Amino acid sequence: MANTSYAAQGSISYGWYDKQTLHPWFEVEIGATIDSGIFNRELGDSLEERFWTAAIRAYPFTFETWNDQLNSKDYGPTYGARLTMDLYSFLPDSWKNP
Repeated sequence: MANTSYAAQGSISYGWYDKQTLHPWFEVEIGATIDSGIFNRELGDSLEERFWTAAIRAYPFTFETWNDQLNSKDYGPTYGARLTMDLYSFLPDSWKNP
């Protein structure tokens, strides 16, 4: 394992938002991540990793996906995705902080 690891991530998004709640009515986001790697090759140099990511938000749902195709070494099932739902706005007001 590498002694240290560094990561950088950037993304850009565009969307339409509710002016009162600031929740996105609809939003699209794309991004990229580069990581110096936590694992080493046999000779000791780190295994750098690069990922792209994309997200679509339509309140209260978010669909996100990512893949390491930016490495140009995508040979296997390294695809990830998740679907989430924001439940906070559906809670009774008495459960929320004042």
